[in-house]
Amino acid sequence: MQPPFGSRRFHLHRSDRMIDTNRPIDYEQLYAQAMYELEHGERLLVRPEEEKIMVGKQP
Repeated sequence: MQPPFGSRRFHLHRSDRMIDTNRPIDYEQLYAQAMYELEHGERLLVRPEEEKIMVGKQP
Protein backbone atom coordinates (compact mmCIF):
# COMPACT_ATOMS: atom_id res chain seq x y z
CA MET A 1 0.00 0.00 0.00
CA GLN A 2 1.42 3.35 -1.02
CA PRO A 3 -0.16 6.74 -0.37
CA PRO A 4 -0.91 8.73 -3.55
CA PHE A 5 1.45 11.55 -2.54
CA GLY A 6 4.50 9.29 -2.13
CA SER A 7 5.97 6.98 0.46
CA ARG A 8 8.40 9.35 2.14
CA ARG A 9 7.91 10.07 5.81
CA PHE A 10 8.91 13.67 6.31
CA HIS A 11 7.35 16.14 8.67
CA LEU A 12 7.64 19.61 7.24
CA HIS A 13 8.41 22.54 9.46
CA ARG A 14 8.28 26.19 8.48
CA SER A 15 11.39 28.18 9.40
CA ASP A 16 11.68 31.93 9.70
CA ARG A 17 15.42 31.94 8.98
CA MET A 18 18.02 30.19 6.85
CA ILE A 19 19.20 26.76 7.98
CA ASP A 20 22.93 26.63 8.72
CA THR A 21 24.13 23.62 6.72
CA ASN A 22 27.77 24.14 7.71
CA ARG A 23 27.25 22.76 11.23
CA PRO A 24 26.64 19.09 11.99
CA ILE A 25 23.11 18.14 13.02
CA ASP A 26 22.63 17.68 16.76
CA TYR A 27 20.41 14.59 16.51
CA GLU A 28 19.96 14.32 20.28
CA GLN A 29 18.56 17.86 20.39
CA LEU A 30 16.47 17.28 17.27
CA TYR A 31 14.90 14.19 18.84
CA ALA A 32 14.28 16.04 22.11
CA GLN A 33 12.52 18.86 20.28
CA ALA A 34 10.39 16.42 18.26
CA MET A 35 9.35 14.55 21.40
CA TYR A 36 8.49 17.81 23.16
CA GLU A 37 6.27 18.90 20.26
CA LEU A 38 4.47 15.55 20.15
CA GLU A 39 3.93 15.54 23.90
CA HIS A 40 2.45 19.04 23.69
CA GLY A 41 -0.14 18.37 21.01
CA GLU A 42 1.69 18.62 17.69
CA ARG A 43 0.05 16.29 15.17
CA LEU A 44 2.08 13.45 13.70
CA LEU A 45 -0.10 12.74 10.67
CA VAL A 46 -1.95 14.87 8.16
CA ARG A 47 -5.72 15.18 8.31
CA PRO A 48 -7.82 13.69 5.48
CA GLU A 49 -8.67 17.17 4.13
CA GLU A 50 -4.95 18.07 4.09
CA GLU A 51 -4.17 14.86 2.21
CA LYS A 52 -6.74 15.78 -0.46
CA ILE A 53 -5.02 19.14 -0.95
CA MET A 54 -1.61 17.43 -1.22
CA VAL A 55 -2.81 15.13 -4.02
CA GLY A 56 -4.54 17.98 -5.82
CA LYS A 57 -8.14 17.26 -4.85
CA GLN A 58 -9.48 20.34 -3.13
CA PRO A 59 -12.09 19.57 -0.45
